[in-house]
Amino acid sequence: MLDSEAKSIYTGETIRTTLEFELERMKQIVANKTKTFRPVKRQDLLSQIYHIFKSSSRVAINKEEEIKIKQVISYYIEKQEPIKVSFLWALFWMSQTPWKFVDYTTVDPRLGDYWMFYWLSLVNNKVSKIFPPGCIFYIIDEYEMVKEMGLTKVDAMYRKSCLYPVYSQFSCIRVIEIPHFSSLPTIEKLNESEVLATILSTPKLVSAIDQSSTKELMDVFYHHGDRDFGHLKSLVPKNIWLAGERIKTKMNQLAAARWTTGWLEKEILGGEPYIDSATTDKGRWSPNAWQFAMPQHGGSVLDYDQVRSHYSICNFPEYRLVGENKPVKIINKDGKEYVFYWLKEPDKNEGHFAGGA
Repeated sequence: MLDSEAKSIYTGETIRTTLEFELERMKQIVANKTKTFRPVKRQDLLSQIYHIFKSSSRVAINKEEEIKIKQVISYYIEKQEPIKVSFLWALFWMSQTPWKFVDYTTVDPRLGDYWMFYWLSLVNNKVSKIFPPGCIFYIIDEYEMVKEMGLTKVDAMYRKSCLYPVYSQFSCIRVIEIPHFSSLPTIEKLNESEVLATILSTPKLVSAIDQSSTKELMDVFYHHGDRDFGHLKSLVPKNIWLAGERIKTKMNQLAAARWTTGWLEKEILGGEPYIDSATTDKGRWSPNAWQFAMPQHGGSVLDYDQVRSHYSICNFPEYRLVGENKPVKIINKDGKEYVFYWLKEPDKNEGHFAGGA
């Protein structure tokens, strides 16, 4: 068995691992879950496929989106071609703040970044069991949108060089960079939650807020439950809030330009229908592996049980994990050691795990 091999070395409170070992474990988890997957008995193929998407969504799919998704599935059942799915993901970016990552100057991908690809392949495998053409996930990289939040193009390309050998092995995954549009559409009013998330993920902005206020913002914002945005906004200097609004406005304009220019539908998807997904709660299909936070916004915490073949990852700002969870470290291609993920401790971080298999 893979886990009985001496691949992880305990040194005091630190565990060291290798990328090869972790990727092989993910591969085995996906293979085991694919083998044991049994579709829910439904009256027709459409209902069976829709159930896979519904059960793998981190949010409830609203009625309007359910109708759209079923129409897309029906279209590809008729054509006997892969179901097209698309969503934005800044996979070559990460938030370089010490609140989010202990080793924030090290831009190497963390465990959650890699797991997303394996998780998507698992969704595809489940669909393929009952509909052999399966799916194709068109991931639109958001770097052009989030570059103002920090991380240089050089660092983004370094992250891509790390992730490419993994995602390129999956025929169900296509990664496409969003282009630089010559004109941008006008957008509706900004969501205050998204503005605050932008500020807390941008080093030059979050560092301009005093530490006590930042800690309160991080403690409250990155927890489930009701939030008093009037109070949270009062903790942010007005000039910083306005800067966050400017960045978020540009991001939303670029995102909207995918549709207004026809770039996504015509140039990328060939004019065919697709499942329009979201990584935040918009009532659309949202990959379950993004529960609580996206991989680039905090450290990966692994909940793993070999006996049950259970593998689940959640992401937390790492300032909250120090002293509470055991760090698992890895050495990158430059010989630098950094925290690759954290092991879930009993009774810690309960209720926030998803994206599991």
